[in-house]
Amino acid sequence: MDCGPRFAKGWALKLAVDTEQMYQMNYLKTAILLAGITALFVGIGFMLGGPVGMLIALGIAVAMNAFAYWNSDRMMLSMYGATEVDARSAPGLYGTVE
Repeated sequence: MDCGPRFAKGWALKLAVDTEQMYQMNYLKTAILLAGITALFVGIGFMLGGPVGMLIALGIAVAMNAFAYWNSDRMMLSMYGATEVDARSAPGLYGTVE
């Protein structure tokens, strides 16, 4: 039975490259999602109000996307009732993360 290393010689470098590609793909997926939401808002605005409705919908979509982009982390943490812990309140968790 072979008990040798399971990874090729440059596994740490490959892991770093894969992680970087994952981050790039996440940014791309986020940009596509925000662009799709904006296009949907602008299209509905145009159907409801013509060119003026389209501009109003564009303004609303930009404001909503900016809010969601910069505040989504806080919204998600508050939805789950997350609280900050210190070494006294959760020593096991704090030691794991530290």
